[in-house]
Amino acid sequence: MGGSLRTASLPCPVVELPGDIPDRPRPTVGPWHHAPSCQELRARTRALADVVDRFECHTLVTDVSMEVAVWGRLAGLRVVAVRQSGQRDDAPHAVGLASADAVWVPQHRALEGPVEGIDERWHFTGAFSRYDDAVVQRGDGEQPRPRVHADTAAHALLVVVGAGGTSFPEERWRREHLPPGWRATIVGLPQRWRGTHSTSLGPVPDVGAHMASADVVITAGGWASVAEAAACRARTVIVPERRPFDEQLERSRALERAGLAVTLEAWPAPADMTSLAALADQLDPSRWDRYYDGLGAQRAAALVDRVHCG
Repeated sequence: MGGSLRTASLPCPVVELPGDIPDRPRPTVGPWHHAPSCQELRARTRALADVVDRFECHTLVTDVSMEVAVWGRLAGLRVVAVRQSGQRDDAPHAVGLASADAVWVPQHRALEGPVEGIDERWHFTGAFSRYDDAVVQRGDGEQPRPRVHADTAAHALLVVVGAGGTSFPEERWRREHLPPGWRATIVGLPQRWRGTHSTSLGPVPDVGAHMASADVVITAGGWASVAEAAACRARTVIVPERRPFDEQLERSRALERAGLAVTLEAWPAPADMTSLAALADQLDPSRWDRYYDGLGAQRAAALVDRVHCG
């Protein structure tokens, strides 16, 4: 057996697949992102086939791997392929998405630019996060999020650092001063520390309370962080990190065009907060309502059900 079985918090078994990275660099031949001839990839493919046999799977939902989408098609499975933001007009994406029964785009259609090849198989479900219940339960009578006034005694800043690699200038935020009245909480760094005006809480499993209480949220442009900021209706400043296919850059630009966020080319210094807060103050958090209604996960589940039972 290629993968080990364990119990997760989900009410279903979870199989840990072996890694598919070879012990030394090997070339990929053909229209693929990652398909080297190596023992590691053979072991992973065998583990996938074993899972299908053991659990009598009929449907595959694959998170952005075009190679796995094509494998599922050739294995006789129904396939739902996830298509994330970014410039994904290359040959591997063309082959993988064309092989799927359904293409799931966890984004509002208006926040995606022109995309070639869209047909009836494409479904824009809208983004979702673990805080969707708060969006669904939010009443029309909720008070709007207060603006960031310069004469207010205290301002709360939340900085969310992504886990996929970052250029965040940690040492500057540890030692430099923020403008008067500002305090910063940083989540997502490996270490906890207390600096001059900033405090790192390290990895934080649940950032919702921090986002909901912050006057301004500065975050990388990862899918989950942006969706959580949307659910919390935060005044959001996005610093897109370098990722394949310019995923974070494309997402942040779309959000800025829609008036939902401010986008920066690089992480700011603490002293930049006065001018940055003025930009964030122009954002209207209620605009999130047009693009994130808290029902994205339900639409996605309904899509998978339709494909699986079709």
